[in-house]
Amino acid sequence: MKYEHMGQVITEKVREYAPQTALRFKEGQDWKALTYAGFGEKINGLAAALVLAGVQKGDNIGIYSANRYEWAVTDYACILAGAVSVPIYSTNTREQARFIIEDAGIRLIFTGNDFQYRNVEAVISEGGPLKVISYDDTIPVDPAFAVYFKDFTARETPASVKDEIRKRTALIQKDDTTTIIYTSGTTGNPKGVMLTHGNLFHQFEALDAHFNISPRDTSLCFLPLSHVYERMWSYYVYFKGAVHTYLEDPKKVIETLQEIKPTAMVSVPRLYEKIYATVMNRQETASAFKKILFRQAVKTGEDFYTRQRKNRPIPLGLRLKHSLYDKLVLSKVRAIVGGDKNFFPRAGPPLKNPLRNSFLPAAF
Repeated sequence: MKYEHMGQVITEKVREYAPQTALRFKEGQDWKALTYAGFGEKINGLAAALVLAGVQKGDNIGIYSANRYEWAVTDYACILAGAVSVPIYSTNTREQARFIIEDAGIRLIFTGNDFQYRNVEAVISEGGPLKVISYDDTIPVDPAFAVYFKDFTARETPASVKDEIRKRTALIQKDDTTTIIYTSGTTGNPKGVMLTHGNLFHQFEALDAHFNISPRDTSLCFLPLSHVYERMWSYYVYFKGAVHTYLEDPKKVIETLQEIKPTAMVSVPRLYEKIYATVMNRQETASAFKKILFRQAVKTGEDFYTRQRKNRPIPLGLRLKHSLYDKLVLSKVRAIVGGDKNFFPRAGPPLKNPLRNSFLPAAF
């Protein structure tokens, strides 16, 4: 790839897609949008704030929060400032967060809600030398060591700081660490995995070989950004100029799918299981006729998909039958996840048989 680091990527995409929508996020009950130009302004503003706060090249910066657009702003700003982002799972306990903070030598950390802020506050009370930036400006914070994100980024950026950021980004190389992602720690203390810009670009090439995403696509970010799977996908969404929608509460994924109607996203088997359970629950109260119709629709869809996948001829009768069942039944199943998808890949353990062999092939 022609790029040396992810900072170059987002800077170029901000220019290329400036007036187009980059992301959406929920504020109260309403969805708000931010253009690529606006996204770039926030990234650059935060990068400048980090430099003004004394962040040096190579410093590890913590992000302890659920998914939200400020998470992405922070991630890219760390890159431009020459720092390394270190995410912490939003559900991690105080002790789990403390281990990562101490192991990574974090001195500045961004927190999401009250739960995360209070955990960090407890670490500080026991001697941890931390400065905290709270995304949430509705919770009370201690001004002795904490400040709200909106206030932290409110200062004007001196020309000297802009020059310093340009110098730092010019020195970043592909082999430089861009993030440290800690494992879940199921067999002991978590281990920090250092990922370079080159590692990320390698994944871009792998995605390019199998997927076709464009500025016409909308994605839903609901898996944790603290995990490399959603994180890598998020980088790729912006690389392609698409729209990324942030969901803070993954429990609301089904209703959110119906609201924003994403055309491309990554997932895990658990979501497909929830979709399957939703459909099966509706079947329990359906009439006998509708139950028969559903079973026939799934059987027809499975046959149609199998022939299509194996490049076998599809008889006219099956085509007509599938078209009818798709209109009457299968399209309604897709409506549960917001309609048609360009692609809907998943990672993790294998899907269960009813999902893998009949339901998903038929419906999607």
